[in-house]
Amino acid sequence: MKIKIIIPNSSKAFLATQVDERRHAAGPGVEVDVVCLKEGPVSLEGGVDEALIGPPLLVEARKAEREGYEAIVIDCAMDPGVRAVRELVNIPVTSAISCSSRTRNTPRFMLILYETTLKLDKMFWWL
Repeated sequence: MKIKIIIPNSSKAFLATQVDERRHAAGPGVEVDVVCLKEGPVSLEGGVDEALIGPPLLVEARKAEREGYEAIVIDCAMDPGVRAVRELVNIPVTSAISCSSRTRNTPRFMLILYETTLKLDKMFWWL
């Protein structure tokens, strides 16, 4: 199986820290390619950033389908653009949070992200 993992930001530095981990997690016979977007915000901090990644994400998804990938993973806890990409391509599309929430063994779970790149530290909870 050939899977394209799209990190929906344009940070080449962040991408460099993620590729080996994603490939290591792939099972036997699974080819994984990890990319980030060619343009857009370097991180997703909110709704504006999510809107800005829309067009470049769609371009990358369409490219993945044309290149023969059998599935796309949008690797972000915010699930940005998942619905739009699913409407655009004819291959399975999932996201990091969708996958993890479906594999949990409990009726409830919590995802805590601790953000320190802004002037004020923020803590986000999703139930």
